[in-house]
Amino acid sequence: MEVLLWVSLAHWPLSVSELCDALGVEIGSSDLNTKNIPLIRTLLRSCLGLVTVDKETLRVHLIHSTLQEYLQAHTSLFDHGHARIAEVCLTYLNFSAVRALPRSVETVPVNMPFLIYTSYHWGYHAGKQMVESVKMRALSILQDYEKHALASLLYFSKEHGIREVVEEGSPLWECLRVYQWRNIYCTRGI
Repeated sequence: MEVLLWVSLAHWPLSVSELCDALGVEIGSSDLNTKNIPLIRTLLRSCLGLVTVDKETLRVHLIHSTLQEYLQAHTSLFDHGHARIAEVCLTYLNFSAVRALPRSVETVPVNMPFLIYTSYHWGYHAGKQMVESVKMRALSILQDYEKHALASLLYFSKEHGIREVVEEGSPLWECLRVYQWRNIYCTRGI
C-alpha cells in the first residue's frame, strides 16, 4: 500500500531512486539506514502489476490513469497519506547527513536522490494534511532555515525549472519562505 500511496499522491512522478529512498525512511530517525531501502523489483512485485517503471525516464507510474483518478478520489484509503508523506520528507530533511551539507550546495549529492523532492514538496503535502507531528518536524527545520541546504536547493535548482537565482533577503525569497510557514500555520488556524 505504501508504494501506491507514494505513486498516487506524489506531486510529480518519482524516479525509481526517489521512491526507494522515500520508502527506506523511518519517520523520526536521524539518518537513512541503507539496509531499509527496498529494491525496485520487490516493490513492483508487491503491487501486483498496478505500478510500472517508464524505461526511458525511470519514473514510477500507476499502470493506468483511471487507477490514479480513483486513488486520488479515495485518499481515505491511505489514512493521513499526505501527512505521512510530509513526515517522511521532513524526516529526510532533518537527517544529519542533509543538515551537514554546506549552505551553498547547488547540486544534489548522488547518494541523496530524494533531496530535491523533499525540498520542493514537503510544504505541499503538509498543507494538504496538517498533523501535530508534521508541524513539529517542520519547525525543527525552519528554526535553522538560513543554515540549511534546503534553502539553496529549493530556490537555485536549474534542473527543475527555476532559472533565476533568488538572493536571500529579496522580496521573492521572503515571499516563498512565508508561503511555507503559512502552509504550516494556516492549515491549523493559527
